[in-house]
Amino acid sequence: MKSSSDAIRARWKDFSKNWSRVRRSPTSSAVHELRSTGRRLEACIAVVAESAGISNARAARQLERILSRLGPLRDLHIFRRALARFDVGHDDERFCRYLDRQQSREKRRLGHRLKANVKRALRRRLDKVDRLFQKASDSWTYMEFRAAFENVLQQQCARLTVSHRAWAEQPDDKRFHGMRVELRGLRYATEFATEVLGTLDYPDIQTHLRVMRNLQTIMGDIHDLHKLRTSLVAWTGSPSAKRRPALMNLASRLQQKYESRMVEFKDHCRSFEGCLPTILAAKSSTKSQSKMSPIINPADS
Repeated sequence: MKSSSDAIRARWKDFSKNWSRVRRSPTSSAVHELRSTGRRLEACIAVVAESAGISNARAARQLERILSRLGPLRDLHIFRRALARFDVGHDDERFCRYLDRQQSREKRRLGHRLKANVKRALRRRLDKVDRLFQKASDSWTYMEFRAAFENVLQQQCARLTVSHRAWAEQPDDKRFHGMRVELRGLRYATEFATEVLGTLDYPDIQTHLRVMRNLQTIMGDIHDLHKLRTSLVAWTGSPSAKRRPALMNLASRLQQKYESRMVEFKDHCRSFEGCLPTILAAKSSTKSQSKMSPIINPADS
């Protein structure tokens, strides 16, 4: 079994390295990696806090403020990459230049957010959560660690199930985004919990994580296409958009791509539903951790 503190420190190290990269040059890859490592750090702090019943509110708020500031710049990078795959005409290039101006503004705003003192304050708050967890779990056995993490994953599975049902009953983009956030949180929490329990490399764990990763990618593409089309349609009402029909043709192509990815999402959902209630962990004994048993029973989901 791996120390939870070691797992948290490893995630902080990755987050800190990417923080420095973005401060030097906020490229699309650097921004993406900082968001990804930040969400993983957010998930592991949530797992330890919820499993021990301690508060992580201040650390979570500060981390979320930083990650939310990355969102607009990340979206603009994605928008430009998506438009590059289309046959962009002269009129569409006006919209691309508009996105470039927005991107320059967001880079300046991000530079003000990623200050050294903000990073130090965040590290202190994360360390405090870790210390409280170590104090609360000092006498836990492996099975008690497993039971505590199991409870957290059960709750996250339940939230994902509820959000999926809400979207299925009344599909809209807000509910879809909420479902995507829950899936992302479950995936990263599962990575952390199984790493600490020593079961991350087990085939069933890797299979479930791969399914979640693929589904998260499709959902991310759908969300990005919706936001890009919404931004384009809103921009067509501006004075810079002089030929609305040409721009609406691009919006139509984006909608077609959106609908195609939504079909893929629904197909993947059918395969994902089978593994949602069965996030696995090792069955422990005092000397052996070689067998597998389900953390979450299908009957309980």
